[in-house]
Amino acid sequence: MRRFTYWTVHKIVSSLDPALVTLGVQGAKKYRETYELVYRREAAKPNEIWQADHTELDIWVIDDNNSPARPWLTVIEDDHSRAIAG
Repeated sequence: MRRFTYWTVHKIVSSLDPALVTLGVQGAKKYRETYELVYRREAAKPNEIWQADHTELDIWVIDDNNSPARPWLTVIEDDHSRAIAG
């Protein structure tokens, strides 16, 4: 069985990637906050942040003037609960 001295262990620990140490010691959330390239806002409580998306649908309908038209779909979502608000 091989025995490691304090200095050997210190050398190994000192050479670890800081991101890996952050992940192991402080957890995945701190790692994402510190090292991810994309910043993500997270709501701490309901109705703090709402997200909206607006897109034209790939269908045709007849509008009030009897003309063909493509409708739009708009969705508003509460970031915290992921509930659809409108």
